[in-house]
Amino acid sequence: MAVDFDALLNWRFDEQEHEVTRRDTILYALGVGLGSSACDRNQLAFVYEQGLRSLPTMAVVLGYVDSG
Repeated sequence: MAVDFDALLNWRFDEQEHEVTRRDTILYALGVGLGSSACDRNQLAFVYEQGLRSLPTMAVVLGYVDSG
């Protein structure tokens, strides 16, 4: 079965709202392996509340729809 790019590009999705908290951001970073080295300041920026940063790949989880 071939992919119909026009149909894919014009696909309409229902509007979804998500609230992402600091906890979610930290859990995502821990889940992908950051924070394993407590001395690495680059990793701590993603798992510690003060000056918290999020990974760009976290946007992937925003498309997940929780059905339960």
